[in-house]
Amino acid sequence: MEREPGDKRTGIFTSGIVSTTQGWKIALYFTGRQHAGENIADVLKQLRVELGPAIQMCDALSWNAPKLPGGVELLVAHCLAHGRRIVEVAQNFPFECRHVLERLGEVYRNDAAARHAGLTPEERLRFHQEHSQPIMDALHEWLEAQFAERKTEPNSSLGQAIRYLLRHWQPLTLFLRQAGAPLDNNICTAARGSANVMPTAGLCRVGLRYGVDLEGSLHFVAQFVGIITSSPGTRAGRLAVGSGQG
Repeated sequence: MEREPGDKRTGIFTSGIVSTTQGWKIALYFTGRQHAGENIADVLKQLRVELGPAIQMCDALSWNAPKLPGGVELLVAHCLAHGRRIVEVAQNFPFECRHVLERLGEVYRNDAAARHAGLTPEERLRFHQEHSQPIMDALHEWLEAQFAERKTEPNSSLGQAIRYLLRHWQPLTLFLRQAGAPLDNNICTAARGSANVMPTAGLCRVGLRYGVDLEGSLHFVAQFVGIITSSPGTRAGRLAVGSGQG
């Protein structure tokens, strides 16, 4: 594998890419020294340009961002479930965290209602624009007011969580502007989480590295296939990306 000058990375990385479109789900699995963004860039090289831009759903890690081949467009959405991790500071800021979680919960209920109604991606977009846009606009104003009105210390744990939401607001709310954009990356996160419980210390042992790597890889693939075959609902034009390091 060719590396950029100065690339001194070590370890083995696992990446899962799920494509969902027109009722089909395609799962790709990669293990090696490439980051998720590099793997998805390799996939996008095969994309037919006339199909239009794909939607990449991932978290905000920089190594999830691919260097796009010439002529390829990509719409990036960030996982709204990561915004719900504000619950991690709920013990110290119960009122503020409850407010954020309740607003995001309303958006998830709207998405569930759209799914149960069998709305098309375009109909779902209009539904969210009508019912979820006011919720998210109000939440954005509330988040900005925490700093503007000096209600929250920016360097506190709550302040850091709020800064994350504000910094990534545009990709977190792509579902309000683009038909087919999902709310979260849970399908990949679930598979990656199961793979992460596999023992990885053996990767550092001479003679055992490939055996342990294969064991973890097979577990990851098996879990991935289970999620792909059992997960309800599809979203058009979606590339969901999950990654982890061994």
